[in-house]
Amino acid sequence: MSAPPSTWDVLCCPHCSARLVEHTHGAQCVGCAEEYPRTPSGVLDLRLRRPKVYTARWTINAPLLPPEGFPFLPLPPHPSPHLDLDGLTLPRRLSRELASRIPAPRQPGALMIDVGCGRTIHRPVFERAGFTYVGIDYQDPSAPLLADAQALPFSDETFECAFSISVLQQIPYPTAMIEEVYRVLKPGAFFLGTVAFLEPFAHSFYHCTHLGTYNLLHSAGFEVSHLAPATDRWTVLRAVIGNGLFPKMPRWIAETIIFPVQALHRAWWWAGGFLNPKARYVTRLLQTTGAYQFVASKPGA
Repeated sequence: MSAPPSTWDVLCCPHCSARLVEHTHGAQCVGCAEEYPRTPSGVLDLRLRRPKVYTARWTINAPLLPPEGFPFLPLPPHPSPHLDLDGLTLPRRLSRELASRIPAPRQPGALMIDVGCGRTIHRPVFERAGFTYVGIDYQDPSAPLLADAQALPFSDETFECAFSISVLQQIPYPTAMIEEVYRVLKPGAFFLGTVAFLEPFAHSFYHCTHLGTYNLLHSAGFEVSHLAPATDRWTVLRAVIGNGLFPKMPRWIAETIIFPVQALHRAWWWAGGFLNPKARYVTRLLQTTGAYQFVASKPGA
């Protein structure tokens, strides 16, 4: 079995996709000769150096959902997860249900990509799963690589898994990001993540409904196996209190503030279920969740 490639083996120019060569101060493209410097801290900066035209095509008036529909049910934990979650403390925005869906690498140390990795808080989770972690971020100086999610500096079919937590809503052209993730994944590889729905973010471009998220993934070619509201612990009430009205408020204070409203909210929907069959638990989650979780895969081997 061949060894997994190093990051340099799979890097390419985000403008023209030609190979990059490393030099003292960064990297240079062998195709268009574009230079990519290192930051003062030594991080390679592979963000676009000039505007790039990205052409997208859509098929209008084609069915979005499969003929049998799509359930949009709460995400269940995987019945036999590859990743051992016992004793594992997960970052706050990564639910145990989504973590249980992290696949096994098809070869030891296969590459995965964390798009919008920030301070790489998810790195230990994926390394424990057996992947070689590659993280990119647009502006966090502690990221392993600086890059634009809309122009990923990697060769086609490089990664066995892609991951993205609360990033899509902060991308000017989310379709470009989804298609780039699809491009750099190997056939059969998984894309897991979350996207904001009713979470308040200061620098958001788009917040996606469950149908909008499904459409983004489906239009790029992904097969969507799960698209679910975040757990009942992350409703719009908690999201607005924690991220918008009182950011960084101690959690116990926030929980005290929202407890009576949350209790009334649930009781109201429960009572409404006797009068209106559409007032179901799943409907309540879809309409009031802070974010959606998704599990999708690239068709193929």
